[in-house]
Amino acid sequence: MLDVARRRLDGLPGWARLTLAVAAGAVMGFGQAPFDLPWPAFAGLVAAFLLFDAARGTRGALAAGWGVGLGYFGLVLSWVVEPFQVDAVTTGWMAPFALFFLAAGLALFWALAFWGAAQVRRRRRLFALVVLWATAELARAYLFTGFPWAMVGSLWTPVDAIQWVAVIGPHGLTFVTLGAAALLAVALRGGAAKAWRPALAGGALLAVLVFGGMALVPPLQDLDGRPVVRLVQPNAPQRQKWDPAWVPTFFDRQVEFTAAPSHQDLARPALTVWPETALPML
Repeated sequence: MLDVARRRLDGLPGWARLTLAVAAGAVMGFGQAPFDLPWPAFAGLVAAFLLFDAARGTRGALAAGWGVGLGYFGLVLSWVVEPFQVDAVTTGWMAPFALFFLAAGLALFWALAFWGAAQVRRRRRLFALVVLWATAELARAYLFTGFPWAMVGSLWTPVDAIQWVAVIGPHGLTFVTLGAAALLAVALRGGAAKAWRPALAGGALLAVLVFGGMALVPPLQDLDGRPVVRLVQPNAPQRQKWDPAWVPTFFDRQVEFTAAPSHQDLARPALTVWPETALPML
């Protein structure tokens, strides 16, 4: 059955392959908020590996990576259109352009990873993609001041597997997630005689993620004595947020909240976090 699908995929023109890549990326996006559907998202990730494996040469791999990224970031970053609706008459027309160019630009990180993996021998290229894709996500978090929103490993946020972030970090979780997807993709592309080993390895890795994450969830009583983080929000109405006359009011409110005594059951805050627009000036 998979051989039939591969033959049909081989016969598709480039635009159809790109459409499938965009669709696979969008399915991957369903693992992020507000959808919170990790298993369909993981299936989309496996599909992305299979599309890469079936790509025609390095240019086809580049297009597949860019298409997957475009579909993924176009869905999970759709919230960027909201600020343009505050004054929709004036700025609303910019929203679709902002979303497209942001998604298309971030997709270039993935496109380069797919292109680089396509330079490797066929037997090893899926695992090369794991390394390069994880590296691309790491680079995306730091280059050009960084934009680490919606990392691949974040698809586990709704389930206990996200607890692995406390052990291997968010980028480690992304790497392991990509590795599990690659193993299952290898199992799907191979014949029945060769599929059991990568399928078993991929399934075992998923089991470690899921059940290991359940074991890592700290008991509620263990939260006693942990550091307290205070989040400060001045509750500024949008129409007053940038009004110079209100700047001292909101600033003083944040100072007041920062200095407020702790709740009787809580320790003194070890960290206080202000909003990113706490200081309305360059």
